[in-house]
Amino acid sequence: MYFFNKQKNKAASATGRARMTRSDGFTLIEVMVSITIFAIVMTVGLAALLSINRSYQKAQTERTITDNLSSALEAISRQMRVGTSFHCGGGAYEIPRDCATGDSIVAFEAFDGDLLDMDDQVVYQFEEVSLIGGGSYGQIQRSLDSGRNFVGVTGRNINIENFDVRIIGAESSTDGVQPFAIITIRGKYTIGQLESDFVIQTSVAQRQLDLPSGFGS
Repeated sequence: MYFFNKQKNKAASATGRARMTRSDGFTLIEVMVSITIFAIVMTVGLAALLSINRSYQKAQTERTITDNLSSALEAISRQMRVGTSFHCGGGAYEIPRDCATGDSIVAFEAFDGDLLDMDDQVVYQFEEVSLIGGGSYGQIQRSLDSGRNFVGVTGRNINIENFDVRIIGAESSTDGVQPFAIITIRGKYTIGQLESDFVIQTSVAQRQLDLPSGFGS
């Protein structure tokens, strides 16, 4: 009886010491498992953060590009709306000209322009711009002096492939048709390695009434 109790007491004492030893800290395996789990969580979290950052930067770049396109198209339509003498295609820009089938050049007399001045027409055109070292990209350009000097109105990261302008009602003031234009821009924009297509379109009607000479006199 005494021997059994002695053995039992020894077992309990050993168990107590083991528990005390076990509670002193973590084993090497537990530490390694914890570090591994932490590393996995951090890797996944960092990857998600980088993905969110890339998406944000892409959205910001797309916003900048669309703002540039919208500003260019808005400038054209706003100036044409208050202008006169719509002209489509080449030739004498001061002479109104229709082009129902479309062209890549549009000209008009600005709101504050002089109808007697042949050198103050606003002209927008499509132009292929060559790059140093090779290659090229399409650009919309503007002239304020009847095509003598042009400056680009769309950015380098936007490749304009087609600038189409269609005008009706400009040639005659007796046809009962108010000068009207439809402008369509097609192209691609590049963000890093990603290239996306776009198509934007607007229509413009001349605000000033197109009345025959001597009308109302």
